[in-house]
Amino acid sequence: MSTVSGNAGDDAGLNSRERHEPVSEEAFTESASRDVATIFAEADHEHASAIESAIDPTGLDLPKVALSIVKRSAKSVSFAKPKSMTDLHNALLTLRVLGHWDVVLPVVQRIASVPFLGWGYFDTQRGIVHEARWYAMRSGAASISEALAKNVYEPADWVPDVRDGDTAGFARPLDDPRLRGPLGLDPAYDGLKATPGERPQFFFQDLFQLALIWACGGSPVWPMDRLEHERARLEAGLLALPGMSP
Repeated sequence: MSTVSGNAGDDAGLNSRERHEPVSEEAFTESASRDVATIFAEADHEHASAIESAIDPTGLDLPKVALSIVKRSAKSVSFAKPKSMTDLHNALLTLRVLGHWDVVLPVVQRIASVPFLGWGYFDTQRGIVHEARWYAMRSGAASISEALAKNVYEPADWVPDVRDGDTAGFARPLDDPRLRGPLGLDPAYDGLKATPGERPQFFFQDLFQLALIWACGGSPVWPMDRLEHERARLEAGLLALPGMSP
């Protein structure tokens, strides 16, 4: 008769503990990277070409700089490439402030359908969705804003780094004297100026940050009324740049 040393219950407990052993950081990173790569590949397959077609500016009669911003993004959309997502954010924001919400919304609905994970890989996509949600709320379309939020995963305790300050992370193009001159906003400045195509990026940067703060309910530094005031200032400033208004 064979005998079994030890206690079967102990063995079961050991096996259970082994199954729940913490995953190494390296293994977690590798697994997460595979998950992210799969999501990006599926998103590109399902949405990239449709988004490129949707934002094709042909027939929209956009002003010169705005046209170049949208064309740049429409050439190639890839969820896996951060620059492509930044270009898409800038194109969609440009189209929206110029009154083309009918073009923007279907694109954002596609982006919002992607199953975002709780990692920074998806920050720009979240910013795109939150910017559209904010506009929908301002326009009285709360149901659209809520629908867009369904798949925008955020950890319960997540807040953007910029929420509790108003300097780090912000370009402040309307207020920072180091930028006002190069952006053509200071009549007394006679130094080197940014090209018209370079100027909007500083406005895009700050509007992106404001949308993230809005999405988490504001903060003592950024109450909702201040967020709205700053957004309105930045959008007006953006449209006042050369080549950004008809």
